[in-house]
Amino acid sequence: MVKAIKGALIECDPSIKQIIIRLNRESNFIIQEIDDNTLFIDNKYIRRIEEETERMLSYIVKKNFE
Repeated sequence: MVKAIKGALIECDPSIKQIIIRLNRESNFIIQEIDDNTLFIDNKYIRRIEEETERMLSYIVKKNFE
């Protein structure tokens, strides 16, 4: 029997993918890593991933320009 899972595909650069994988350690929202640029995730976490990724990128940029 086939089991369907509702989710969303995220396509991003490998560096952003690594940030998302790090966030996944807390919540386990990644269903499958498709390739170097694509993740299949639980769609309930899209907003959180966007917010946390933006926050982490802002922090990284700020640290690099201090």
